[in-house]
Amino acid sequence: MELIKVLVVDDSLIYRKFIENALTALNNVQVVGSLWNGIKAIEFLNNNSLPDIITLDVEMPEMNGLETLKKITEINYRLPKEKKIHVIMLSSLTKEGAETTIKALEYGADDFIPKPQTADAEKNFETLKNLLKEKISVISGVNTPKGINFTNTVYPDLKNKIVQKKRIDAIVIGISTGGPKALLDYLPGICKITDLPILIVQHMPKDFTKTFAENLDRKCDHKVVEADDFMIISRKHVYIAPGGIHMSVKHNEKKQAIIMLNDNPPENNCKPSADILFRSAADIYSQKLIAIVMTGMGDDGSKSLSALKRAGAIIIAQDKETSTVYGMPERAVQTGCVDYVVALDKIHLTISQIISI
Repeated sequence: MELIKVLVVDDSLIYRKFIENALTALNNVQVVGSLWNGIKAIEFLNNNSLPDIITLDVEMPEMNGLETLKKITEINYRLPKEKKIHVIMLSSLTKEGAETTIKALEYGADDFIPKPQTADAEKNFETLKNLLKEKISVISGVNTPKGINFTNTVYPDLKNKIVQKKRIDAIVIGISTGGPKALLDYLPGICKITDLPILIVQHMPKDFTKTFAENLDRKCDHKVVEADDFMIISRKHVYIAPGGIHMSVKHNEKKQAIIMLNDNPPENNCKPSADILFRSAADIYSQKLIAIVMTGMGDDGSKSLSALKRAGAIIIAQDKETSTVYGMPERAVQTGCVDYVVALDKIHLTISQIISI
């Protein structure tokens, strides 16, 4: 088995050791270096064999995470695609850390991990180890869920299916791993072609969703907000489910569609869960709804598709080629309820065709 080579970059000696130990506990990973700032990291890349992955601290002296990432991106431009250095940002749970992390995703980082900061060191270690295992397996392409044979699965040709036009009143999206960058790149395009309200469940820690919404708001024609209880759902608005809280929709006493938040247990090991949003949206919008399942691990979103289909909603899944992880979209297609399978950069065009009445 070929080992995945990882370079650790963090200004804290204690945390570097913490990360190294978590990586060493993974049987397919080799730590090839441990450095304390971005300058040393770039020197390492210029003078040694390149690692497969770099774990990069957001906040460092002399050359911070963003500046280092830009230098890594310059190096990647000179490399063939298969030799690209992947970057996982490690961020503190602060507003500044969240803002920098979201910028890093926009600048080319593959993913991020919030540094565990509970009082239980053993729990922090297990959390970090499990997160590193998940992110590294995704990046290295060894994350195919058990029980699914992607290569032998055959589905109807949904990519070239003729798009049917109909009236639509709202769009709901479920998205996970690879989602922040996908939304930063392509949500503005969706907002340009419609004024419909858009409700999004993006699996992301609670301390990051508000910052993520603020960043998207600067890019989109719609007003993008982290959702709050009892918000009236309005056109030209995007509502991001808060991290760690479920989001659903219902009618108020005036028959207006509103946001409802709840602290119920996770569903599909997710909180927020796309299935909870999708089921409630099927009740409120029925056939006047587009539901989109995008890149992500697991099966969140797929269990509610039969309810959406019975209600008459249009269901779109992102295609395998443009998904960072083809877990959630694959499970969606497996249900037989998906109407269209679409590349990431074509989703806005499909929506435009559907709502052009």
